[in-house]
Amino acid sequence: MDNEPTKFALNLKKFRIEQNLSQEDLASKVGLTKQTICAYEHATCGDNKGKNPTLNTAIQISEALHVSLDALCGTQSTTAFDSRKKTYAELAWEIAYMLTAD
Repeated sequence: MDNEPTKFALNLKKFRIEQNLSQEDLASKVGLTKQTICAYEHATCGDNKGKNPTLNTAIQISEALHVSLDALCGTQSTTAFDSRKKTYAELAWEIAYMLTAD
C-alpha cells in the first residue's frame, strides 16, 4: 500500500488528461513548473516519492481544471449534506402530518 499513488496524484493526472492538457499546459495555468506537476502526479502513500501541494496550490489546480477540490482529492464530502437532507425530509414529513391531523 505504501507505494500506491495518492488519490490526489491519480485524480490530478486523470482530470488533466480528460481536459487534453499536458503537464506543461497545466503548470503554466497555475504558475508552476512541469516538474512540479509531474512530482504531484507521482506522489505515493508513505514513501516520500513525489510531493504534495500546499492547500493554496491544490485550490489553484482544482480551479484550473474546473473541478472541485473534493473531486481532485478524492474525498466524499456529501455525507454531511446527505444526512442534513434526510433530516430536512423527515422534518417536512412531520410538519405535513401535523398540518393534516385533526
